[in-house]
Amino acid sequence: MSLEAIEDDYWGPPTGTTTRLVAECHRLRTIPLPDLTPENTRLLIGQQISLPILIPRILPLLEANPLLEATFYPGDVLQTVLEVPTSFWQSHPALQTHLKTIVDAIPLPHPDLIDPVTNAITTFRSTE
Repeated sequence: MSLEAIEDDYWGPPTGTTTRLVAECHRLRTIPLPDLTPENTRLLIGQQISLPILIPRILPLLEANPLLEATFYPGDVLQTVLEVPTSFWQSHPALQTHLKTIVDAIPLPHPDLIDPVTNAITTFRSTE
């Protein structure tokens, strides 16, 4: 099932003048969940779309590989997840605990991480 079907919320094609990002988000919501790539998921999470569905799907991937790279650099998926608003984590404490376990296992400094990922990890740890 797609995000549209699971949520019973059909956006349809974007209307009027739209950005490529908006068009891509509309398209991705129609794809069956098993067919979404880590990059697709990273993009949707970054736009705060369907977080209650996508976060539980991405956490096991991050548990297996915290430095999962979707497109840009090692840890770009983790960085996106760490930038999800605090209000989401407060509403989903079990998911927050799962994420905390993943993040706590990453040693800092880490030679494979660039500053934005390290900063996201440090910020997340400081809010605990």
